Amino acid sequence: MFTGDVKNDWFRVRFKSWRPDAVICCGYGQLIDPPLLAVPPMGIYNFHPADLRAGQGGGPAPFDDAVERNIKTTRFTVYRMTEQIDAGPIVGVSPPINIRTERGVLPDDPLVYHDKMLNGLDHLAFHLIEALVTNAAGSALRPLGPIDFEAEFSAAKRADMMRPVDRNTSRNRLADPDPAMF
Repeated sequence: MFTGDVKNDWFRVRFKSWRPDAVICCGYGQLIDPPLLAVPPMGIYNFHPADLRAGQGGGPAPFDDAVERNIKTTRFTVYRMTEQIDAGPIVGVSPPINIRTERGVLPDDPLVYHDKMLNGLDHLAFHLIEALVTNAAGSALRPLGPIDFEAEFSAAKRADMMRPVDRNTSRNRLADPDPAMF
């Protein structure tokens, strides 16, 4: 994992020397420049906490977009990154995620929204990595096509994702991964 500046010659040289087949980011809030995008033959993928397929929440403020649109549910989107923010080919989306409280209102705190959006992220990551490994085992490394992530979620997990937002959710840690995934 690297968390420093990526838009400089030092990083570009290091990145190229690592020879990654693919890169996975989550909520990466900046553009990746063409020299970096060209390195991994399978692409660079991002998880974005909004339904980009439906034209919702692109850019740095998906919570603000949810408030403006007054939506009740959204999805996590997995897409291949390009030179434009949140505009690359969509690989797939999660099942719907309820972003409302028991009273039917959006939480006041965007961090509570983002905590709720983590529900199911472990499933998406697992299935994206599984698809990348399968692709890498083939004869040619190439970007992924569409994945039906929704079909990979159990009915119980889907029901969990549709539970109301808990305003008391801890904002100090990520959700524990689902042990059944491993």
